[in-house]
Amino acid sequence: NTHLRWYTYATGKRLLERNGYVLTKQWVQGEIPAMRIFKFLPSAVRKGLFGAMTFFSKGLFAGQLLYEAKPFR
Repeated sequence: NTHLRWYTYATGKRLLERNGYVLTKQWVQGEIPAMRIFKFLPSAVRKGLFGAMTFFSKGLFAGQLLYEAKPFR
């Protein structure tokens, strides 16, 4: 069986920390919603917009929440 779990940026971090991990890196990946509207903009500008949007709300604009963690010792 497989299943899907939904986490926010903060709850994903909390889940790892509560289970004995220390986060070494955390980031988000994704793109601007309705990116087709912004196709006329250069790639660097679109990436900058995404960076600004995720600065204010990481989970809202992210397609993936990524964490790098190691066991706490």
